[in-house]
Amino acid sequence: MFDLSQWKEQRMGENLAAGLPVEKGCCDVTVLSYVFGSKDKMPQYVESIELALRETYRWCGRLKTTLVVNQMTERLEYLQSVFGADLRIDVDNTLKMGDIVGFSRNMIKTMPNRFDTSYVLNIHPDGFPLRSALEGFLGKWDYIGGPWNIQSDDFVSKILLSRNDGAGNGGFALRSRKICEIGASAYNRLWKIIPDCYLLYEDIFFTRFLPRWHIGYSKEIALAPRQESLRFSLCEDLLQDERMEDMPFGFHSWAALRKIKEHFRT
Repeated sequence: MFDLSQWKEQRMGENLAAGLPVEKGCCDVTVLSYVFGSKDKMPQYVESIELALRETYRWCGRLKTTLVVNQMTERLEYLQSVFGADLRIDVDNTLKMGDIVGFSRNMIKTMPNRFDTSYVLNIHPDGFPLRSALEGFLGKWDYIGGPWNIQSDDFVSKILLSRNDGAGNGGFALRSRKICEIGASAYNRLWKIIPDCYLLYEDIFFTRFLPRWHIGYSKEIALAPRQESLRFSLCEDLLQDERMEDMPFGFHSWAALRKIKEHFRT
Protein backbone atom coordinates (compact mmCIF):
# COMPACT_ATOMS: atom_id res chain seq x y z
CA MET A 1 0.00 0.00 0.00
CA PHE A 2 1.23 3.47 -0.90
CA ASP A 3 2.50 5.37 2.15
CA LEU A 4 2.10 9.10 1.40
CA SER A 5 4.04 10.39 4.42
CA GLN A 6 6.96 8.10 3.66
CA TRP A 7 6.90 9.07 -0.02
CA LYS A 8 6.97 12.82 0.76
CA GLU A 9 9.79 12.39 3.26
CA GLN A 10 11.81 10.28 0.83
CA ARG A 11 11.28 12.66 -2.10
CA MET A 12 12.21 15.72 -0.08
CA GLY A 13 15.35 13.97 1.14
CA GLU A 14 16.34 13.03 -2.40
CA ASN A 15 15.69 16.55 -3.69
CA LEU A 16 17.67 18.21 -0.91
CA ALA A 17 20.57 15.80 -1.41
CA ALA A 18 20.61 16.38 -5.17
CA GLY A 19 20.23 20.15 -4.91
CA LEU A 20 18.56 22.27 -7.56
CA PRO A 21 19.03 21.00 -11.11
CA VAL A 22 21.58 22.83 -13.20
CA GLU A 23 19.54 22.45 -16.36
CA LYS A 24 17.11 25.24 -17.16
CA GLY A 25 13.57 24.34 -18.17
CA CYS A 26 11.43 25.86 -20.89
CA CYS A 27 11.90 29.64 -20.99
CA ASP A 28 8.28 30.05 -22.16
CA VAL A 29 6.76 28.81 -18.88
CA THR A 30 6.49 30.33 -15.40
CA VAL A 31 5.47 28.27 -12.37
CA LEU A 32 2.85 30.01 -10.22
CA SER A 33 1.51 29.06 -6.80
CA TYR A 34 -0.40 30.75 -3.99
CA VAL A 35 0.56 30.03 -0.38
CA PHE A 36 -1.40 31.80 2.33
CA GLY A 37 -2.53 31.08 5.85
CA SER A 38 -2.29 32.08 9.48
CA LYS A 39 1.06 32.76 11.09
CA ASP A 40 1.14 29.38 12.83
CA LYS A 41 0.14 27.45 9.69
CA MET A 42 2.45 29.12 7.17
CA PRO A 43 5.63 27.11 8.02
CA GLN A 44 3.74 23.89 7.26
CA TYR A 45 2.33 25.31 4.02
CA VAL A 46 5.74 26.59 2.92
CA GLU A 47 7.30 23.19 3.56
CA SER A 48 4.62 21.60 1.37
CA ILE A 49 5.08 24.03 -1.51
CA GLU A 50 8.84 23.59 -1.31
CA LEU A 51 8.41 19.89 -2.07
CA ALA A 52 6.06 20.72 -4.95
CA LEU A 53 8.55 23.20 -6.38
CA ARG A 54 11.51 20.87 -6.08
CA GLU A 55 9.52 18.07 -7.74
CA THR A 56 8.52 20.46 -10.54
CA TYR A 57 12.15 21.41 -11.13
CA ARG A 58 13.15 17.75 -10.93
CA TRP A 59 10.94 16.87 -13.90
CA CYS A 60 10.80 20.15 -15.84
CA GLY A 61 14.14 21.79 -15.12
CA ARG A 62 14.54 25.11 -13.38
CA LEU A 63 11.73 27.44 -14.37
CA LYS A 64 10.83 31.01 -13.61
CA THR A 65 8.66 30.86 -10.50
CA THR A 66 6.27 33.20 -8.71
CA LEU A 67 4.94 32.49 -5.23
CA VAL A 68 2.08 34.69 -4.05
CA VAL A 69 1.98 34.73 -0.24
CA ASN A 70 0.16 36.71 2.43
CA GLN A 71 3.21 36.93 4.69
CA MET A 72 6.91 36.16 4.64
CA THR A 73 8.54 33.45 6.73
CA GLU A 74 12.14 32.55 7.48
CA ARG A 75 11.89 29.54 5.16
CA LEU A 76 10.58 31.69 2.31
CA GLU A 77 13.51 34.04 2.76
CA TYR A 78 15.83 31.03 2.71
CA LEU A 79 14.22 29.67 -0.46
CA GLN A 80 14.56 33.05 -2.12
CA SER A 81 18.29 33.00 -1.37
CA VAL A 82 18.70 29.43 -2.65
CA PHE A 83 16.51 29.70 -5.76
CA GLY A 84 17.93 33.12 -6.61
CA ALA A 85 16.65 34.97 -9.67
CA ASP A 86 14.39 32.05 -10.60
CA LEU A 87 12.08 32.80 -7.66
CA ARG A 88 9.89 35.87 -7.31
CA ILE A 89 7.79 36.27 -4.17
CA ASP A 90 4.76 38.59 -4.25
CA VAL A 91 3.36 39.49 -0.83
CA ASP A 92 -0.39 40.14 -0.92
CA ASN A 93 -1.92 40.52 2.53
CA THR A 94 -5.46 40.60 1.14
CA LEU A 95 -5.35 36.80 0.88
CA LYS A 96 -7.16 35.23 3.81
CA MET A 97 -7.00 31.65 5.02
CA GLY A 98 -10.10 29.71 4.00
CA ASP A 99 -11.41 32.39 1.65
CA ILE A 100 -11.57 30.40 -1.58
CA VAL A 101 -13.65 32.95 -3.51
CA GLY A 102 -11.40 35.82 -2.38
CA PHE A 103 -8.36 33.86 -3.55
CA SER A 104 -10.06 33.08 -6.85
CA ARG A 105 -11.03 36.73 -7.46
CA ASN A 106 -7.43 37.72 -6.74
CA MET A 107 -6.08 35.08 -9.09
CA ILE A 108 -8.48 35.87 -11.95
CA LYS A 109 -7.79 39.60 -11.97
CA THR A 110 -4.06 39.65 -11.16
CA MET A 111 -2.64 36.51 -12.79
CA PRO A 112 -1.43 38.29 -15.98
CA ASN A 113 0.72 40.51 -13.76
CA ARG A 114 2.36 37.56 -12.00
CA PHE A 115 4.33 36.26 -14.99
CA ASP A 116 5.89 37.49 -18.26
CA THR A 117 6.10 34.25 -20.27
CA SER A 118 3.75 32.73 -22.84
CA TYR A 119 2.47 30.11 -20.40
CA VAL A 120 1.94 29.67 -16.68
CA LEU A 121 1.99 26.32 -14.87
CA ASN A 122 -0.16 26.43 -11.74
CA ILE A 123 0.96 24.06 -9.01
CA HIS A 124 -0.23 23.44 -5.44
CA PRO A 125 1.27 21.74 -2.41
CA ASP A 126 -0.83 18.72 -3.44
CA GLY A 127 -0.58 19.18 -7.20
CA PHE A 128 2.60 18.98 -9.31
CA PRO A 129 4.37 16.95 -12.05
CA LEU A 130 5.18 13.26 -11.77
CA ARG A 131 7.26 12.90 -14.93
CA SER A 132 8.85 14.86 -17.77
CA ALA A 133 6.21 15.87 -20.29
CA LEU A 134 5.74 19.66 -20.14
CA GLU A 135 6.90 20.52 -23.65
CA GLY A 136 4.41 18.09 -25.18
CA PHE A 137 1.49 20.18 -23.92
CA LEU A 138 2.75 23.58 -25.09
CA GLY A 139 1.28 25.28 -28.14
CA LYS A 140 -1.91 23.20 -28.28
CA TRP A 141 -4.29 24.55 -25.66
CA ASP A 142 -4.99 27.78 -23.83
CA TYR A 143 -5.98 25.77 -20.76
CA ILE A 144 -5.40 22.19 -19.72
CA GLY A 145 -5.96 20.61 -16.32
CA GLY A 146 -7.41 17.38 -14.95
CA PRO A 147 -10.89 16.56 -16.37
CA TRP A 148 -14.06 17.56 -14.54
CA ASN A 149 -16.56 15.11 -13.13
CA ILE A 150 -19.65 16.88 -14.50
CA GLN A 151 -21.90 13.95 -13.58
CA SER A 152 -22.06 15.42 -10.08
CA ASP A 153 -23.51 18.75 -11.30
CA ASP A 154 -26.80 19.73 -9.72
CA PHE A 155 -29.74 21.14 -11.68
CA VAL A 156 -28.63 24.78 -11.27
CA SER A 157 -25.06 24.03 -12.38
CA LYS A 158 -26.34 22.31 -15.50
CA ILE A 159 -28.06 25.58 -16.44
CA LEU A 160 -25.33 28.03 -15.41
CA LEU A 161 -22.23 26.19 -16.59
CA SER A 162 -21.04 24.73 -19.87
CA ARG A 163 -21.03 20.94 -20.12
CA ASN A 164 -17.31 20.88 -20.85
CA ASP A 165 -15.78 17.92 -19.03
CA GLY A 166 -12.20 18.50 -20.17
CA ALA A 167 -9.82 21.45 -19.57
CA GLY A 168 -10.55 21.19 -15.91
CA ASN A 169 -9.19 21.49 -12.44
CA GLY A 170 -6.94 24.48 -11.77
CA GLY A 171 -4.90 23.01 -8.93
CA PHE A 172 -2.42 21.66 -11.47
CA ALA A 173 -2.99 23.38 -14.80
CA LEU A 174 -1.19 24.90 -17.77
CA ARG A 175 -2.59 28.16 -19.15
CA SER A 176 -1.64 30.54 -21.91
CA ARG A 177 -1.09 34.23 -21.32
CA LYS A 178 -3.96 34.79 -23.74
CA ILE A 179 -6.57 33.06 -21.57
CA CYS A 180 -5.30 34.80 -18.43
CA GLU A 181 -5.58 38.22 -20.06
CA ILE A 182 -9.02 37.56 -21.58
CA GLY A 183 -10.29 36.18 -18.27
CA ALA A 184 -8.98 39.15 -16.28
CA SER A 185 -10.48 41.64 -18.75
CA ALA A 186 -13.85 39.87 -18.79
CA TYR A 187 -13.94 39.76 -14.99
CA ASN A 188 -13.03 43.43 -14.55
CA ARG A 189 -15.49 44.66 -17.20
CA LEU A 190 -18.47 42.39 -16.61
CA TRP A 191 -18.31 39.66 -14.03
CA LYS A 192 -16.82 41.11 -10.84
CA ILE A 193 -20.38 42.06 -9.80
CA ILE A 194 -21.25 38.39 -9.28
CA PRO A 195 -21.81 37.74 -5.55
CA ASP A 196 -19.37 35.38 -3.86
CA CYS A 197 -20.20 31.84 -4.98
CA TYR A 198 -18.71 28.82 -6.71
CA LEU A 199 -19.17 30.43 -10.15
CA LEU A 200 -16.09 32.49 -9.28
CA TYR A 201 -13.89 29.56 -8.33
CA GLU A 202 -11.11 30.41 -10.73
CA ASP A 203 -10.98 27.12 -12.64
CA ILE A 204 -14.77 26.95 -13.01
CA PHE A 205 -14.76 30.59 -14.13
CA PHE A 206 -12.18 29.99 -16.89
CA THR A 207 -13.37 26.60 -18.15
CA ARG A 208 -17.13 26.41 -17.54
CA PHE A 209 -18.58 29.85 -16.75
CA LEU A 210 -16.96 32.00 -19.44
CA PRO A 211 -17.60 29.45 -22.23
CA ARG A 212 -21.28 29.52 -21.27
CA TRP A 213 -21.81 33.28 -20.86
CA HIS A 214 -18.99 35.34 -22.38
CA ILE A 215 -19.66 36.12 -26.05
CA GLY A 216 -16.86 35.02 -28.38
CA TYR A 217 -14.85 33.29 -25.65
CA SER A 218 -15.16 29.79 -27.10
CA LYS A 219 -14.02 31.01 -30.53
CA GLU A 220 -10.90 32.66 -29.09
CA ILE A 221 -9.89 30.08 -26.50
CA ALA A 222 -8.89 26.44 -27.00
CA LEU A 223 -9.81 24.30 -23.99
CA ALA A 224 -8.33 20.82 -23.87
CA PRO A 225 -10.80 17.95 -24.41
CA ARG A 226 -11.30 15.23 -21.82
CA GLN A 227 -8.90 12.61 -23.18
CA GLU A 228 -6.08 15.13 -23.53
CA SER A 229 -6.82 16.46 -20.04
CA LEU A 230 -6.59 12.94 -18.67
CA ARG A 231 -3.09 12.64 -20.14
CA PHE A 232 -2.21 15.85 -18.31
CA SER A 233 -3.55 15.26 -14.80
CA LEU A 234 -5.76 13.24 -12.50
CA CYS A 235 -7.77 15.13 -9.91
CA GLU A 236 -11.33 14.85 -8.66
CA ASP A 237 -12.82 12.10 -10.83
CA LEU A 238 -10.84 9.28 -9.27
CA LEU A 239 -12.66 6.57 -11.21
CA GLN A 240 -10.75 7.71 -14.28
CA ASP A 241 -7.69 5.87 -13.03
CA GLU A 242 -9.20 2.64 -14.36
CA ARG A 243 -9.09 4.07 -17.88
CA MET A 244 -5.57 5.50 -17.75
CA GLU A 245 -3.16 3.82 -20.15
CA ASP A 246 -0.19 6.04 -19.32
CA MET A 247 0.80 7.85 -16.18
CA PRO A 248 -0.47 11.44 -16.37
CA PHE A 249 1.97 14.32 -16.36
CA GLY A 250 0.81 15.33 -12.89
CA PHE A 251 -2.01 15.30 -10.35
CA HIS A 252 -4.03 17.42 -7.93
CA SER A 253 -5.04 15.98 -4.53
CA TRP A 254 -3.26 13.38 -2.44
CA ALA A 255 -6.11 10.96 -3.17
CA ALA A 256 -5.33 11.29 -6.88
CA LEU A 257 -1.63 10.67 -6.28
CA ARG A 258 -2.48 7.54 -4.29
CA LYS A 259 -4.68 6.30 -7.16
CA ILE A 260 -1.89 6.88 -9.68
CA LYS A 261 0.72 5.14 -7.57
CA GLU A 262 -1.53 2.15 -6.96
CA HIS A 263 -2.70 1.97 -10.58
CA PHE A 264 0.80 2.03 -12.07
CA ARG A 265 2.46 0.33 -9.08
CA THR A 266 5.29 2.85 -8.99
